[in-house]
Amino acid sequence: MALRVLRRVGPALAPRLWPPALRPPGPQVPAARRLATSSLALSARKFTDKHEWISVENGIGTVGISNFAQEALGDVVYCSLPEVGTKLNKHDEFGALESVKAASELYSPLTGEVTEINAALAENPGLVNKSCYQDGWLIKMTVENPTELDELMNEDAYEKYIKSIED
Repeated sequence: MALRVLRRVGPALAPRLWPPALRPPGPQVPAARRLATSSLALSARKFTDKHEWISVENGIGTVGISNFAQEALGDVVYCSLPEVGTKLNKHDEFGALESVKAASELYSPLTGEVTEINAALAENPGLVNKSCYQDGWLIKMTVENPTELDELMNEDAYEKYIKSIED
């Protein structure tokens, strides 16, 4: 069976089709990456009224700006981000994005501590424009008070909010 699969789809794709017990060791697509494009992950993203988003997994929140915000900013040319270890309260300013049109402050959606910054943005700040929900994330932070998530908007509420401010 495996040999026929190899001939039909090629060796690069065949291991993904094998049952887990028969898969050879090697790089597999991480579950987080598979979920990143699913509607489940998209509906789990929460938004602020200042257009930041956060997605939480295992107590760590990944923070970025919304598609609406990156479109309004235009081409991002510089990102100012905090140092790892910076403690943030909900609504604290933690950095800024500069574009060819304007500069915009960034605000923490939750209380926590910065655990990682997206170092790729130093060399390529345009990732915010190209992939604001995947590669263009800004910081990762611990989530000290998970109940603060309840105060943020889900995707449907955020879309309604955007329509209300555009009118």
